[in-house]
Amino acid sequence: MNRCTATTLISPPEPFADLLEDARPSPVLCALGEKHDGDHAQMLWDDSGDELAAWVRWDSRRTRLAPLRWCPVQNGAGEACGLFAGHPSRHDWEINEAPDV
Repeated sequence: MNRCTATTLISPPEPFADLLEDARPSPVLCALGEKHDGDHAQMLWDDSGDELAAWVRWDSRRTRLAPLRWCPVQNGAGEACGLFAGHPSRHDWEINEAPDV
């Protein structure tokens, strides 16, 4: 399965935007498999505690940050999925990188 090619622009959250003189929106690419159900999503920050990460989720109307737990599923080599728990589409080891668009 190929990776979803949806993108969005995110700006630094307040108060960081006020601290950065030249803060520009950054593009973000969806991490899910193509033709997935629901919101697009990409992990932004990991809490390094192996429980939660900050994800940006978006659709055609809005973009929001959400703390989400990691997917608990592991592949045959014991590697954990790099997506959030309950994600739509396949696990990350089953998703090919999106072609250059």
